[in-house]
Amino acid sequence: MGKISRSILDAINNAVPDKDKVSITESRASHCMASAINFLHFLKENYSAEEASELSKRFINAIKTDDPKKFYRGIEHIKENTDTVEKIEK
Repeated sequence: MGKISRSILDAINNAVPDKDKVSITESRASHCMASAINFLHFLKENYSAEEASELSKRFINAIKTDDPKKFYRGIEHIKENTDTVEKIEK
């Protein structure tokens, strides 16, 4: 890049204040928690009380243990049960 381009990029970088680690952490945590809470409400609204409770527990446990497979197994279990019920009803 030419000298002019570097000067413009430097000006842009200097115009944007640096965020500190604490602010970024707080912001990301806020977004994650809001999303998780909305997701838990979604489960309660769209699944039976038993299924929502099971999926909620699996979701929180998956986050705690850093293992999303725990949640996905619960979803697969519900899919299998739904498929079985649909076959029986036909």
